[in-house]
Formats: sequence, C-alpha cells, structure tokens
Amino acid sequence: ENQREVERIRDRMRKERAGKATSTDEERNPTTSRSLLRRLLVVVVVVALAYYIQRLAVVERGYPGNRAASGLRTRNKEYQLTVSLEDVFVGREVEFSAARTTLCPVCHGQRSPHPENIEKCSKCGGSGERFVKQRIPPGFVTTKKVQCDQCHGTGSHILEPCSRCGGEGVVRDHQHSHKVQLTKGVARAQTIVLPQMADEHPEAQTGDVVVQVVLRDHPRFRINGTNLEYNIGITLEEALFGFTKNVVHLDGREMTVRRGGVTQPGEVIVFSGEGLHDEGGNAVG
Repeated sequence: ENQREVERIRDRMRKERAGKATSTDEERNPTTSRSLLRRLLVVVVVVALAYYIQRLAVVERGYPGNRAASGLRTRNKEYQLTVSLEDVFVGREVEFSAARTTLCPVCHGQRSPHPENIEKCSKCGGSGERFVKQRIPPGFVTTKKVQCDQCHGTGSHILEPCSRCGGEGVVRDHQHSHKVQLTKGVARAQTIVLPQMADEHPEAQTGDVVVQVVLRDHPRFRINGTNLEYNIGITLEEALFGFTKNVVHLDGREMTVRRGGVTQPGEVIVFSGEGLHDEGGNAVG
C-alpha cells in the first residue's frame, strides 16, 4: 500500500511538471496563442459571410406568383413625341403608335386556355424555385435559391399550350395606339405619364409609359417666353402711309393688323392675351 501511495505522489508530481512546462512554452512563444485567436476569428468571419450570402440570395423568377403579391413590375417605357406649335396652342390630344407586349387575349396570361391542362412542376413543387448547395472556402456549405431549370420559374408544366401565344402568356411587339393630352398653350418641355401602359406580364404589375414632348420649330411664329412673335414685311409705301394686313393665328383665326401713318423699322404691335398660357392655364402672352 505504501508503494501505491508513492506511485500516486510521483504521478501528481509528473503532471505538475508537465503543466509548468506548457505554461513556460506559451510564455516563451506568445505567437502560438495569437495564431489560435487568428484561426478562430477567420472561422467566425467565414460563418458570418456564408449567412450573409444566404440571406441575399437572388431568385430569378419567370412567373413568381400572382401579379399583386409578387411585388414585381415591368419596366417603364420612354418615348419622345414631336408636336407642332399649333398642337400645343390649342391643347390637342395627340396619338402615336409603339410596339407593346400585352397579355394573350385567348388564355389571358395563363399560357393555356384550359386550366386542366396546367400541371404543377414536379421538380420544384410549383414554387418556381429550388434550393441548391454552394461551397464556400475553406469547406463551408451554404444554400441558395435559384430559378427552377425544369419549369423556368413558372412553377407549372403546360400539357396543351395556348395556340395564340404558344404558351408564353403574352403577345409580343404588336402596335398599340397611345393618346397624349397636351397642356393647352404651354410650350415648355412637357413630360406626360401614361400609367400602366408599358409592357404587360402575367405575373407582374404593368409599368408606365413616359412621354417627353418636344416642340417642332414653327415656320412663322417664334416663341419668346410666353409671347409669340411674328414678323410682317411691308413696302416703303406702306411704311410711309400705313397698311392693313391679316395674320392667321395658330388656332386658325384671322387677326387684322392695322397701322396708319409712318411705321418705324422694328416697331412692335402688341395683341394682349393672344400668346401662350402659363402652367395654370392663364393666357399671359
């Protein structure tokens, strides 16, 4: 028994010496502790990065859900429309045609006229999306949402596609007539928005058509602010003894210009209220 007690004491002494040796090595080589901390920090950063990438995974959808709930919207379409000064002066409604994609008039965007011919995609279960694994060095695995490669994001399989649109749900690039109401008498640059008149998509809200109105140069009238300027050529005899001339206004009315006696070169005759309008619709030119 004494012998066992001696052995226990020896073992304890050996462990104490080993502990002291380890602590001495760490004191002599502090880089060991720093290296461990560095490795731990790298692991934490990689895990955080993997989580961040997973949260920001981009899902490309073809037909992601219903139009209101999807939150998707087709792009706005921008056009430049050149109009005459006559169009602006009277505030005409101007029409122009442009290519537009619209929902199929036969299947109404469902890709098949008969609902029984539409089956749920067997690969994604009808969601239009799949989860795929992605490896991130040094050996971590994360998941990412991607568009289903079997149904291309539609979530369904068409047994009998629509004969009009070929199963796309839309009719592409047909000419559509857009009507633009010009603001009466305002010659400044006008930007007119036609709400929800851009391309249509079965599973997205429709964007807007934005029309930039550009004014064409006029052969007779010149714009100076809200004023309209018109040059009248007269003979020497008319300059000395007076004249009467008729000017056709932009709305087709004839305006009579009379002058008695001598007319100086560059003399200005003013017709108040016959110019352009301000933004409030008041004739101020």
